[in-house]
Amino acid sequence: MREWLARLVHRLKVPRSTIVRVSGAQSLAPGLAVYAVDVDGRRIIVGASAHGLCVLDRYQAPKSQNPAGPSDPRG
Repeated sequence: MREWLARLVHRLKVPRSTIVRVSGAQSLAPGLAVYAVDVDGRRIIVGASAHGLCVLDRYQAPKSQNPAGPSDPRG
């Protein structure tokens, strides 16, 4: 996932100063998942399958209690 996201950011020519963080992920079925991705203060909800990606929603990212983020994203 991380390598794929890095290729996407490079392809979209997102400036290096832009922060991209996967803030949540939920598997729905084999090969089907939903991701919450925070990009530059916006949250994008993405549905992903083996056949493609779909933007489901996008809105202002909620304010974080810890701006540095969690030390271990797996909890």
